[in-house]
Amino acid sequence: MKQLMRLFTILRVSMKYRLDTFIPQSRQQLLTKLLIKVITPFYSTDDDRGVRLRTALQELGPVFVKFGQLLSTRRDLLPPD
Repeated sequence: MKQLMRLFTILRVSMKYRLDTFIPQSRQQLLTKLLIKVITPFYSTDDDRGVRLRTALQELGPVFVKFGQLLSTRRDLLPPD
């Protein structure tokens, strides 16, 4: 049950900071596209993607901050902005 709640927290933060913009449109499944269209209009995308990613990883905790540090060494995985 605890793991399920953590999964919901991760999904909520992902939608809050619109991390779906990092997934190429061609890789999104039909259900994912539908959920994104239904849920994300309530969240703003005023900040640029780098700021949103950093804030989301910080909100999710130390393991995700470490993941962000790993991503920072792999410039081929994320767009330049």
